[in-house]
Amino acid sequence: MGTTTQPIKNKKDLLNFRNYYKVIEKKPRNYALIVLGLNSALRIGDLLSLHWQQVYNSKTGQYCEHISIIEEKTNKQNTIAINSAITEALDFYRHSLDTIKPADYIFPSQKAPYEKLSRSQAFRLYY
Repeated sequence: MGTTTQPIKNKKDLLNFRNYYKVIEKKPRNYALIVLGLNSALRIGDLLSLHWQQVYNSKTGQYCEHISIIEEKTNKQNTIAINSAITEALDFYRHSLDTIKPADYIFPSQKAPYEKLSRSQAFRLYY
């Protein structure tokens, strides 16, 4: 039997949850993952499959205006606007990294940096 998640509806709880890894734990990767998830409404599998080249143009040094993906679950094309909250969180995270390559996963595994973060590891952020 699968588990279901419930949305956070209280604005104060949502803000506290969003800022926990930026202010208290100071883990930019986790902060960026949460902000991107909250602001894009993408499923976790789609978030973890994102590469830097989908959100950031290293040649111009600017973030893209949209993310275009093929959703894992539905196999449908989806385009999501990158808002200022996403840009801020990704920039905060990007500046914490030594180097990034366009083809790198945004959220890599710490044990295997050329692989994406696993769903089980990502879900640990929320609990």
